[in-house]
Amino acid sequence: DTGPIIATQTTQIQPDETAGELESRLAKMGADLASEWLPKIVSGEYQAIPQNENDACIAPKITRADAELSFQESAETAYRKFRACTPKPGAFVSTQFGELTVLECRCDREERSAVPGTILAIGPRGITAAFQTGSLELLSVRPAGKQPMSGREFANGRRLAAEQSLLKVS
Repeated sequence: DTGPIIATQTTQIQPDETAGELESRLAKMGADLASEWLPKIVSGEYQAIPQNENDACIAPKITRADAELSFQESAETAYRKFRACTPKPGAFVSTQFGELTVLECRCDREERSAVPGTILAIGPRGITAAFQTGSLELLSVRPAGKQPMSGREFANGRRLAAEQSLLKVS
């Protein structure tokens, strides 16, 4: 969109905020701006600021392929992808147990290293898995064709333990 600007408002993206949460906040901000500015627009009491069309760019759509979290990337990169792809198209990780949609996760702040895809720990809520650098705690997942469950419930159902690998066996 390269049309003129009537009003702007800025906001910070929170460190753990997902795209869906941000979208909800931005929708409320947009509605508040619209209700504030619509009377001024109707009465003609506003000044539009033109945009520089040379600064415009096209943002590609996020695809399902963009939503795959790979154990071969850093945990920080995977976490950013999770936040960008949640709730749509839905972040997922491919494991030897099939595809797991990741519904909730967080970066593990403990400095641990292991072979990517290795389970580092199974905690009260989730599975902590090693990535190329760092690790993520998978708090809520949905196995293909199943209902959402905590990472702990998934681990219990599959009888997983620390030091096992989640990677697909080729």
